[in-house]
Amino acid sequence: MATPVECDMDFLNLKYKIKVKNLIVLMIFGISLDLRAAPCESTKEFISSLEYLRRQKNFTLPDSENFKAALAVSKNCTGASARFQKMLNTLVSTGVDHDHALKFSIQYSQEDNESVEAFLSLYEGLVLEKKFNLPFYQAFETAKFFAENTKGNKAELKKDFLGFLSFCFEDLDGTLLSLDQCRKLSFQYLNLHKYYPQGVFKDFKNLFVFLRDKRETGLPISTALSITHEVLLNGPGAQKNFIDSYQYGLNQLSLKPSQALALSLKLATYTVERNEK
Repeated sequence: MATPVECDMDFLNLKYKIKVKNLIVLMIFGISLDLRAAPCESTKEFISSLEYLRRQKNFTLPDSENFKAALAVSKNCTGASARFQKMLNTLVSTGVDHDHALKFSIQYSQEDNESVEAFLSLYEGLVLEKKFNLPFYQAFETAKFFAENTKGNKAELKKDFLGFLSFCFEDLDGTLLSLDQCRKLSFQYLNLHKYYPQGVFKDFKNLFVFLRDKRETGLPISTALSITHEVLLNGPGAQKNFIDSYQYGLNQLSLKPSQALALSLKLATYTVERNEK
């Protein structure tokens, strides 16, 4: 009877033959491979992944499965094993079943470091007891959704989420919100991240503080949150247009606060050029 390693060597020989045929097809059709890129340390990634899996006490697999998983990670180039291990450690420790944890960790090993860090920051913030405390399956799906559907700078996505976590659990006004309100607030603004390549939290905080704390405004939390979201729907620069026009309306035009608010909301909607004639 063939050992797991012998079976896998047969599998490797088959893959090698297929790759040679594919290379010939590429050459026939004049498609060149870019050999100028830094070479992948595939052997190092394979060894690191295999030895990591063999060391696990609370996550044991048949060695043939360890071999296949390590091989899958190794094709994702330099750094893949570190991403794989970090992801798998986090998922297993928070209760994700082993099959899904392994599958998703292999999948994410091909992503860049920023994408992995963004996912893990969201996931840990959503699932931990002293944070948003969601069931692990809901935290997993939510973090996966934002990490995979947010285009652009994943480092800024991470910063935004951590900013809203800080607001909810450390800011005096934020701590007055219920846990459910804070979750919804964070998700609401993470959905706006696609319009804010440099991050949305800073604009949120600037405008919320202006509406909540300034002498000329001093609005209730619920009102301040509602207006902030309405303004920021108009993209980067909207909060500055709003604040500048509000102060101008009060100080230069002698408008009442309600009139200054109406003017500011109108001018904020003009932040993004529209094609209407």
